[in-house]
Order: sequence, then structure tokens, then C-alpha cells
Amino acid sequence: MSITESKTIKSGPGRLPGHFKQRVVRSPKVEEVAGTLSRLGLHSVCEEARCPNRNHCYSEGTATFLIMGGSCTRSCGFCAVKTGLPSQPPDPAEAAQICEKAGADSVVMHLREDRRHINDQDIQRLRKTVQTRFNLEMSLNKEIVAIARSVRPDQATLVPERRAELTTEGGLDVARHFRRIQGASDALKGAGIEVSLFIDPVQRQIDGAKAVGVGMIELHTGGYDRARTKVQIRRGLEKLQRMTQYARSLGLTVNAGHGLKYHNVKAVARIPGMEELNIGHSIITRAMFVGLEAAVREMRGIVRG
Repeated sequence: MSITESKTIKSGPGRLPGHFKQRVVRSPKVEEVAGTLSRLGLHSVCEEARCPNRNHCYSEGTATFLIMGGSCTRSCGFCAVKTGLPSQPPDPAEAAQICEKAGADSVVMHLREDRRHINDQDIQRLRKTVQTRFNLEMSLNKEIVAIARSVRPDQATLVPERRAELTTEGGLDVARHFRRIQGASDALKGAGIEVSLFIDPVQRQIDGAKAVGVGMIELHTGGYDRARTKVQIRRGLEKLQRMTQYARSLGLTVNAGHGLKYHNVKAVARIPGMEELNIGHSIITRAMFVGLEAAVREMRGIVRG
């Protein structure tokens, strides 16, 4: 990377205002970080997006790199990173096999309507290769329901879905969408698929799930994950405990997931009656440093320990 000294330019008509100007920082640390990225062949957001602040970050020993090459699967209008698929897309079926080898009890995949994560072919392969339990997260969309009925995963977890969201941001509103949820649930159960509803830990949503006729729910743990103070964390955990106990009293199997991490998962795993925890993002993040198999083993040790 070429680093040059900046020139001071007086503001005037047609010139950028002063607060847009930054001096290029020239220091051994900048050279070190830039050299490391180049030597290892790493693609960074700093370079690919042509960030004007990259030298400032480099001077503090910081860089943000892209884990799948010089392109991104998203297309954000404000970002200069090239949009596209990696030359060798990761194979979800291979990842599932690694997770099972590490002791995972089930494999969860989300087939979104826009196919931004996995596609129909991935689902077909996973159905053939998963040896434990295949849990397909899905919306109420009729096309997705039809695909699920054809593929027949062991379990289907119905979740809300909005195209603008980065990930699922809340639980299903069972009361508001009761008929649609019941229709999708009945169609899936008719194909021999066990159905679970991803809902907020609220009594009326649990009552709604029972009325729909499912035997399983997954409690949304996002509120617990977002808690920051000791009081907030305690209240979030107590809420999960109460709602787990209530759901179990109705005869429902209780799972939980969303936002659970290595440092906060243990308390949820210890809730009496909690059957299963679905964890993805934190494991994949950890896998960047220790590998997928080790990351799964670490999480399993915390949950089971």
C-alpha cells in the first residue's frame, strides 16, 4: 500500500470543508498493519471500501477484514465493497458434519425467502447428510412451506421474517397471525414434521402456541442477551425461568435461542425444563479463531458442564 504525505488545502468554493480533511498518518504501526494484510493476502473492508479513515485505524493496530475474499454478499448503497459471491462458497453440509462430529445434537438452518443464507440445493443436501436432527427455520411463506413439506426435515421452527432485517429480530406474534400460523403448522404436521414456534417469553404468546396445537416452542432470548446491568440480566433470566415453567405446565417442550454467547449461555442452560438451545452466530464468530469443531466443543462443554 502506498502511503503519501497530505497537503494542507485552504477551503474555498468547490473545495471540501475542513472537517472532511484528515492528514495521512505515517507511522511504523501503519506500515506494519498494511504490510501484514498484504503479506497474508487478506482482504480488508478498510481497503476494499476505500475508507478514508483506514490509516487512523492502522495506526492503532486495527483493521476490519472480510472473511470470504474481496467481495460481500450484501449490496449496500453506501459501501464501496464489491458485491458478489465468494469464488468457493462454504458448503453448509460440510459445516454440519463438522458440528455433528464435535457433538452437536441438531443442525439448524434458515431458508429465507430471499435465499441470502442458504438455498434450496443446500437444504436437499442437508436432508441427506445430517445424521442427528435437522431443524429447518422458516417463515410462513407458502413457497417455503411447500419446500419444507417436500424435503421433510425432522423439525420446522416457524419464525417471523422481514427482508430488511439482518437477522430474526423478535418472536412470532401468534395472536395476531393465528390463522396463518395454524395453517402452516397443520400443513407441516401433515407431512410428518414436528413444528416449533419461535416466540417471545410472554404468557399470551405461549397460550397462543398451545392453541395452535404445536408441542414445542423456542423462547426468544434476545432481551436477556441485550441486558447490560446486573439487575437487567437477573430480570431477563427470571422471566425466561417463569415462562419456561409455565410452558412446561401446559405440556410444551421448551427450547431457547437468539443472541446466546459463551459468557451468558450457562445460566439459560441451567433453567429447569429447558430442553435445547439453538446457537449460531457466536459459534461461527469463535470459529474464526479456533476452528468450527473446537468452537462447537467449547460451547457444548459450557452447556453440558
